[in-house]
Amino acid sequence: MNNAKKDDERRLFEMTLDINATPDDVWRALTEAEELVRWFPLEARVTPGDGGTMLWTWKEGWRWETRIAEWTPGKRLRLVDEAARAYDASGQPIPADRAQPAHVVIDFELKARGNSTRLRLVHSGFGRGDAWDDELDSVAGGWQFELRGLKQYLELHRGRQRHYAWIAGSTPAPIDAVWTALTGANGFNLRPASLATGVPFTIQTVAGDRFSGVTEFARAHRDFAGTINELEDTYVRLSVFRAGGETGITAWLVTYSSQAAAAVKAFEPRGQALVDAVTAAKTTR
Repeated sequence: MNNAKKDDERRLFEMTLDINATPDDVWRALTEAEELVRWFPLEARVTPGDGGTMLWTWKEGWRWETRIAEWTPGKRLRLVDEAARAYDASGQPIPADRAQPAHVVIDFELKARGNSTRLRLVHSGFGRGDAWDDELDSVAGGWQFELRGLKQYLELHRGRQRHYAWIAGSTPAPIDAVWTALTGANGFNLRPASLATGVPFTIQTVAGDRFSGVTEFARAHRDFAGTINELEDTYVRLSVFRAGGETGITAWLVTYSSQAAAAVKAFEPRGQALVDAVTAAKTTR
């Protein structure tokens, strides 16, 4: 099972997927800092147990610190932020006079199903208004990638270190124009233009990088993720999102192969140059 749904009226996103791992394995991946950074944030800190805290961060932005409202090992984790903020396209909290804080809850529920685990996520409590609409849409896309990443980690790479190139940028340009530029000939040159799960793809950048593989996840003009044939155990992700009146861009290469780690890290400045060119281009404005 792999179901995902964004509910604009109830202000929540929910997703259910089956993972070929025990509830204890999934629980550790969700609650131990050294496990979290193998599939989700770039940095994590956990004070375990009811009343404890969990912190996820991505470099200088997107700092999510929550209170642990329920800690039932192997069964349920409930995280609460009583004064959650919407974020801008650079990952900084939007001032309260532009987007009122909201009471946000993230629930993870685990159920054993034979030799696998059914994981259900409900991320709820999003506020109302343009900034929170953007936040809900961004989170809906993000979790679909991240939870697939959790599944891949536990099923294929458990216990292995994650190596990554992480690239980001923002621009006032419209989101559709940014996606077109990001995936076009002067960006990552992603082909074909229309992708779906299981469809082969190629990326051939002006910097000379060429990747091919199979699409794992796609949302039209918003998100793409796929495996890469040329670098063992490596994944690529491209994403655009609206936040704080701008369009944000994130791009990842992620590998669990020590042989591919150097090549992935070496791509980071070349990928950042592509994103910088997209955000500077007048054609996207």
